[in-house]
Amino acid sequence: SELPDNAVSFLASQVCPQAASGEVDDKRAELRQIAVEYGLKLTYADLSTEEVFRRVLPACGEDPPTAFETIGHIAHLNLREQWLPYKHIIGQVILDKNPGLRTVCNKVCTLANTFRTPELELLAGQEDFVATVRESGLAFEVDYANVYWNSRLSNERSRLADLIPREDTVCDMFAGVGAFAMYLGRKGCRVLANDLNPVGAKLITTNAQRNRVSANVTSFNMDARAFVRHCAREEGLGLFDASSRPLRLHFVMNLPELAIDFLDVFRGIYRVATGRDAPSDPGSPSAGLP
Repeated sequence: SELPDNAVSFLASQVCPQAASGEVDDKRAELRQIAVEYGLKLTYADLSTEEVFRRVLPACGEDPPTAFETIGHIAHLNLREQWLPYKHIIGQVILDKNPGLRTVCNKVCTLANTFRTPELELLAGQEDFVATVRESGLAFEVDYANVYWNSRLSNERSRLADLIPREDTVCDMFAGVGAFAMYLGRKGCRVLANDLNPVGAKLITTNAQRNRVSANVTSFNMDARAFVRHCAREEGLGLFDASSRPLRLHFVMNLPELAIDFLDVFRGIYRVATGRDAPSDPGSPSAGLP
């Protein structure tokens, strides 16, 4: 039957009627209303991801694994060992509860290969690891199984683009799919974007076309040290342009773990770029360079 207009409902999925009877009596006396018992049936569709996990996963002293990284239609998990026996259940629940997802995967091991690409295990959904990531008005095609991508760097990409003036030139030594390059190219910077991974280098070109910045972004597939020397010598960048006006040239190394190992390539780079020794004028923008 329908509830009266002045009904007060008590909903508590974890409290039995006997334990709540005292609370109901107190509330009834306080409000001087008639308490009506009403049955409510909850189905799987009514439960949140966490509520489902608390019902189907064993209690192990840790919260259920509800957090994941989203790469377009892909959910990427880093499951701890205790959850691995239930990985396919976890994947299916996450897929069911997030309509925008089509693929749920788990990272099997750390990024130890040359291209820093993850080894992925499909947990639920389609085995489709090519996704479109939308970020700050830009769209990136990401082949997540074959090229490095980190969604958590979105703020850093915006910060870097804000720092560099639009008339400057940027050499991105480890560009991946070209995320930094797209931000800077959209701003108007000239960007030379390099990645050792041929899949990444191809996606730089694809994403430049997709975001209409091909006029500003050029893709390279080279070793990072060879790329730096190429920028200095073959591209004619140097540290001065044809009018001897100082040219601001930025090198981006988005590889924190290994970037310091590549600093040696900048020794003698002025001579590579200009064919002459660095000027000794302390007011020169390149004074003090080896």
